[in-house]
Amino acid sequence: MAEFLWTFAVQEVLKKVVKLSAEQIGLAWGLEEELCKLTNWLLKAEAILCDINRKKLHHESVRLWVEDLQHVVHEADDLLDELVYEDLRRKVETGVMKKVRNSTSPSRNLIIFRHKMTKKIKDIIETLRKCYYEASPLGLVDEESVGGEHNDLIQIRETISKLDDFEVVGREIEVSSIVKQVIDASEQSFTSILPIVGMGGLGKSTLAKIVFNHEVIKGHFDETIWVCVSEPFFINKILEAMF
Repeated sequence: MAEFLWTFAVQEVLKKVVKLSAEQIGLAWGLEEELCKLTNWLLKAEAILCDINRKKLHHESVRLWVEDLQHVVHEADDLLDELVYEDLRRKVETGVMKKVRNSTSPSRNLIIFRHKMTKKIKDIIETLRKCYYEASPLGLVDEESVGGEHNDLIQIRETISKLDDFEVVGREIEVSSIVKQVIDASEQSFTSILPIVGMGGLGKSTLAKIVFNHEVIKGHFDETIWVCVSEPFFINKILEAMF
């Protein structure tokens, strides 16, 4: 019963992460990548708990493992609440500051908070990773799965070419510039690579998706291929995806 309740708790935290993503709160704070990683580790925890329920494992060692997971889920829940609260507080403060000049620099406060939240999320992810490895000796995770994590499970941030439902504004100049460079490069007799660089949360993947789905690009090229290159990358898998 306890394992079932904690499966529900993990699911509730996952819903919060999805809600943050839908409201673009993680993007606003530059925490999109960290929240994506947190989501994937929570999904692993949920899968293990569901398996415990299915196999009806109630050994003392399993109970202690679930209790350890319980603490980190609580931490993740509190962190998400703090992120939502701070986002709401900042919006209210921004409205007030339009009328009253404040001596405190909002940009500096934002950087400090983002740094603090990034560290907290990474600590939670590391604890979830530790729980995952500790689950193997208990028979909750196959050793092959843990050993193969480097090859498969670590590829956390898979992307697809489909654009998100929300409308993207304010990128027209960048999109036009990149589309022109891609078209111009294709008319030359050489292979070109055009990198889009920047800190996490700036919307690099979204910008790449807009270019990839641009009507000029679709009209100019006979075939276009979207391949996600995770870290670490494996050449054979990339080639397979292209084929």
